[in-house]
Amino acid sequence: MEIKYTITNVGEVEKPVGLRIMLDTMLGGNDAAPFRVPQYGSITMETEFVGEEIPQFWQAFDNLSNPSVIAQGRFYKSADNKPDRVQFTNWNRVYNNSWGYSVNPSYSNGDSAVSVIWDETVFQPNESREYFTYYGLSEFTEDNCLCIRSFG
Repeated sequence: MEIKYTITNVGEVEKPVGLRIMLDTMLGGNDAAPFRVPQYGSITMETEFVGEEIPQFWQAFDNLSNPSVIAQGRFYKSADNKPDRVQFTNWNRVYNNSWGYSVNPSYSNGDSAVSVIWDETVFQPNESREYFTYYGLSEFTEDNCLCIRSFG
């Protein structure tokens, strides 16, 4: 599915606007769904990717060694909508901290979540912008360290 927000400054003065899309990644009965990210492998501890480090794809699993439910996300399709940061974190630590959460790599993801973040930028009056990311079920394909099936 495509998750899309269209934001328009309907005011008469410029306004700072940023967006965070946060996904709770509970899969099957596992509320601590582990992740895999291309070129980085398994991610079970809080991790942040910034700028050029941000991969296009990621996956979440109900179980890394014997998955029965796999979800896949795509952070962006083109560079003009690439987020500024993405975070793989714990839902309970981040959901009440809507802006400026700092990951701690020594913390387990536990109740796992993914945040897709576009930092604040100034919107002029009547300026409009669309932000989108993708998330859904995945088919399982194995390659030594990452399961990926591209969609969209």
